[in-house]
Amino acid sequence: VRFSFALLKGRANYLCRAKLQAAGAPDALFEQPVAANFPRQLEHLRAFAEHSTTGDRSELAHEVNGATWAAVSSSSIECPGKADCPEGDACFAEFARDRAREASILVVNHALYCAHLASGANVLPDHDLVVFDEAHALPDVATNAFGLDLSPIGLRQLATQLRRVGVTRADTDPV
Repeated sequence: VRFSFALLKGRANYLCRAKLQAAGAPDALFEQPVAANFPRQLEHLRAFAEHSTTGDRSELAHEVNGATWAAVSSSSIECPGKADCPEGDACFAEFARDRAREASILVVNHALYCAHLASGANVLPDHDLVVFDEAHALPDVATNAFGLDLSPIGLRQLATQLRRVGVTRADTDPV
């Protein structure tokens, strides 16, 4: 039987070309403090973006630290979408989604499948069958996907994201 398959990961697993470009700006804001070797890691990531066909973090020849990766990857909350992004036509995450739409078999993890369910089935292509590997982990993953966790770091990350889109404290004060 002939078939095709695609591995699809969450958006944060793919390098974001728009954030990569923004990370090099002198006035760039970061959710987490970046390391002293950030400029060197940024150059490595620029080269990776030029030569990679997937932009998948797991294909990096040299691992970068978490803060650096956060500075050049995008969550679904941060992403403006292909049509509204200046790099939308060259987006690695969108390329992966396109490959997934063409595949006979789609391989995803529990977290991405739960995100699909939480979004009202707007993340993955239409499908008829789901097989969960290691299904014993599904309840914990589902609890994380459908639950709410409020923490000081989460609030700081939200504030950083709001500042990126131009919301200031004065915008939120009652009139």
